[in-house]
Amino acid sequence: MSDTQIPRFRLEGPADIAQFVPYLIGFTPEESLVIVVMDDNQVQVTARADLAEVRQRGAVEDLLDRIWARFPTADAMLIAYTQHLEEGLALLERSADHLPVAVLRQTMLVNQDTWRLPDGTHGRLNPSSRITAEAADHGLRKFTRRADLEGSFASAPDSPELAKAVRAALSDLPRHRDLPTLLEHTRDLLSRNLSTRAPFGSGRPSVMMSTADAVQLAHLVKDRHARDLALASITKASAPRHLALWSEVLNRTPSSLAEVPAVIAGMAAWVAGDGASANIALTRAQAAATRLRASGPAELLGAVIDQVLPPSAWPSVRGRILEHAGQAVHHTLITHIRPARTTTAADAFTPEPGRSRPSTRTGPTL
Repeated sequence: MSDTQIPRFRLEGPADIAQFVPYLIGFTPEESLVIVVMDDNQVQVTARADLAEVRQRGAVEDLLDRIWARFPTADAMLIAYTQHLEEGLALLERSADHLPVAVLRQTMLVNQDTWRLPDGTHGRLNPSSRITAEAADHGLRKFTRRADLEGSFASAPDSPELAKAVRAALSDLPRHRDLPTLLEHTRDLLSRNLSTRAPFGSGRPSVMMSTADAVQLAHLVKDRHARDLALASITKASAPRHLALWSEVLNRTPSSLAEVPAVIAGMAAWVAGDGASANIALTRAQAAATRLRASGPAELLGAVIDQVLPPSAWPSVRGRILEHAGQAVHHTLITHIRPARTTTAADAFTPEPGRSRPSTRTGPTL
């Protein structure tokens, strides 16, 4: 598949749809409502929410209203992944009834390895089906559980060795702390490490980032200008590599440095179409902000997800970031552009929600 080609899949029935959804989400849903939003025979957004959250009064209605306010001509596939059949079917009916009259809608319940339609038609899922093989061939990946993905955004455990490495890395930063020097050092660290990163989730090996580089990047982007430079460096093509880079920064640094790297990882995930990762990164960033009694950097990522923005909105969001960035950021960004080092595929989107936040992802043509 080329870097910009949207994959096409032929889904021949409910079983294919049920087996394909985990690849859109990024993991196999459990006790979840999944909303597949389709327009012109193409998946525009896939949203996932915890059943416990959307069963609350008005919650699923609010989620549906927000999605259809942005995609008013789309049709819907509603899928409840649950072991509680009666509750799942009741929520599906409630959701379908709330959609606008003109929306074509289908509902399905998936209970472990069995799918079921409202008319009683049912069947079993086949983990070795044609559709799962095609999804794997196109480079789509899924984790067995959401928790398996969370480890990609965990901080390194505290230890005397890590504390010593952090002190050494910070003492090795340029002493001359003027803005151009700070931005040039950030740019150089980004360039060197992006060039050796494989796209996140691709299964391809990367050269391991040094702890010193990870610590210095995490510390540098605490500065607003360096953070703007890192964010503005993300493109649709390079986003999976940025996601791989910043998730590794999180893995190799202490939790005290987690907030801004988590925000940048989440933004890269959103641009790349990996909404599950975007939401996990947002949760990490918000937890770090609470712990530090800080706020700010995570608000941009939270707004992108809350407003159900598709990744195609990134140029506009990036433009607003650059509007507030100084000339030094603009100058450094121009010298940072190295297309040959940051080309990769990125075609889909899935923010996967927190409490009342929809998880959304654009997807392939069906």
